[in-house]
Amino acid sequence: MNPLFNDWLQENSKTDGILGCAIRYADKSCFSLTNHQDFSPSNMELAWRCMADTFRVLRLHKKSVFRMRWVFERADLDFAARNDGICLGVFTTREPAAAVAPEKLARLFSEFHQLRA
Repeated sequence: MNPLFNDWLQENSKTDGILGCAIRYADKSCFSLTNHQDFSPSNMELAWRCMADTFRVLRLHKKSVFRMRWVFERADLDFAARNDGICLGVFTTREPAAAVAPEKLARLFSEFHQLRA
């Protein structure tokens, strides 16, 4: 695990509307944070593994993918993978009054891609 990424995630995880988030490293270790009782670290780690596997399969088939979004009934899951294998996953609420502004989420993923490993 990389303290720079962990510290960065810790600072940014407190954004209103983020239910849970994580950095998944190339060695498959995870640094997960949760802001809601329905998002346990073990369940989130399963989600991160599945999302990372999806990226891996798409890239094996020569698909250029850097960020994807899954939409669920009560939450959205945004997930991005860098070329070095480090991934960022963010669960956000779908409740309009508490939703994360799209520009904030875009900034978060942009900063993630700019971090130096």
